[in-house]
Amino acid sequence: MDREFRVISALRDAGIPVPRTYCLCEDEGVIGRAFYVMEYVEGRVLWDQALPGMTPPERAAIYGR
Repeated sequence: MDREFRVISALRDAGIPVPRTYCLCEDEGVIGRAFYVMEYVEGRVLWDQALPGMTPPERAAIYGR
């Protein structure tokens, strides 16, 4: 969890568009495991990297970001 928090934070500091991270809690006594809080960003999750159902130009627009 701490690695993901650090990577997302570093990407944001480098100007990559990722959600803002607010805090990392490593105290497992809070909810039973480490966690972090980040902002909610409206969007979509692309689970399959092959992007099935999209045309080559649509895939190129996503891959090129």
